[in-house]
Formats: sequence, structure tokens, C-alpha cells
Amino acid sequence: MTRDQAQIVEDSFSAIGPVTLEMGEAFYDNLFEIAPELRKMFSRETSGQAMRFSQILAFVVSNLRAPDRLLPIIRNLGARHREVGVVAEHFPPFKAALLKTVHEKMGDHWTPEVESAWSSTYDMLAKEMLSA
Repeated sequence: MTRDQAQIVEDSFSAIGPVTLEMGEAFYDNLFEIAPELRKMFSRETSGQAMRFSQILAFVVSNLRAPDRLLPIIRNLGARHREVGVVAEHFPPFKAALLKTVHEKMGDHWTPEVESAWSSTYDMLAKEMLSA
């Protein structure tokens, strides 16, 4: 992930608007559409999880340029996910759901450069989570 990509992610996330439960819910709707088999890993009620997702996404975006602050949190998140059964094969559907969600929120402002920046960001986060 480059400095320019970090800027693109920050700018595009800012353009989406404030962190909301609705964004997290849209992410999980997309995830379960892409990989319905993952639904069983979650409780029936996902609104709390959806808000936590939105909050951690905001934290990630606001700390992309502060790896000393970001990476320990992400590694901890990876360890917690592993404890509940998340494995490497689960990461591609999560990536697809994230990209789809951000794309839907950005509409016509979604460009190949924005997609590449978000994709690189996710790949970096996934690598750190899997290394935990």
C-alpha cells in the first residue's frame, strides 16, 4: 500500500460520510450474499457486529499512516477472529463484500484507482490478521 493509496482510501471514506450502522449492515448483507455459508459463523442478530465493523473500519482508515498504532490492533483482531474459526479461506469473501459495500456507497465516484487503493488496504490488513 502506497502513500497515494492511503490518501485515496482516506478521501473516499470521508466522501462516504459518517460511520453508520447502516454501512456495517450493508457490508454483512453483501457478505452473506457472496458467501451464504459464512452466515452460520454469526449470531442471528448482527447489528452489534455491524456497528463494530463500521467503527473498526473508521479506525483503520484514520490510522493508515500510523502503523505503530494500527498494526497491533489489527493483529489482535486477527487473533480474535482465529479463535472463532476464521481461516484464510474466509478472507476473499470479506474482501469482496468490503469492496462491494464501498462501491455501493461511493456510486459514480468509484474508480479503478479507488478500487485498487481499497484492495491494497484490505490485502495489507488481511496479511497482518493472518500473521497474528
